[in-house]
Amino acid sequence: MGDGMTRIEGGSLPPVSVPLDAQSVAGGCFAHDPPTPIELERAIDVVEGAIMEARIAYANRGVLETCSAELRKIPGLNSNGATLRRDDIEEMFNRLAAAAHGQRSALGDIPPDPEVAAALIILRECMHHLGFEKIRAVYRLVKPSRKAF
Repeated sequence: MGDGMTRIEGGSLPPVSVPLDAQSVAGGCFAHDPPTPIELERAIDVVEGAIMEARIAYANRGVLETCSAELRKIPGLNSNGATLRRDDIEEMFNRLAAAAHGQRSALGDIPPDPEVAAALIILRECMHHLGFEKIRAVYRLVKPSRKAF
């Protein structure tokens, strides 16, 4: 995730690039911190639209591995091997939504940062629409010519 793109690859999934990243979603959708409910909905629509345009079929895909610096900002993904379930990501999104509705303390350990909110939304939508049950942080070197989700 970065440079305006999110690249998803692995297992039986052919490499796919979705034309958005946390910075572009935050910059294009959020004017407030935390985002307003309308801004959250707009971000979800943008991310879902990009995923649908990529024409990736839903399948039970198990674990999504990431080396993305953007996703390491999400609580629970900041150490090598750290794993979160789809339900954990959904719970964090619900806390972000509560903060958007005025309960700022609901953020808890989620950094009050529009790009973290955008990364969380991108991750949530990818997990839901592509069939990933978990995400695991894997810190490894990636060739400079290649971006990996």
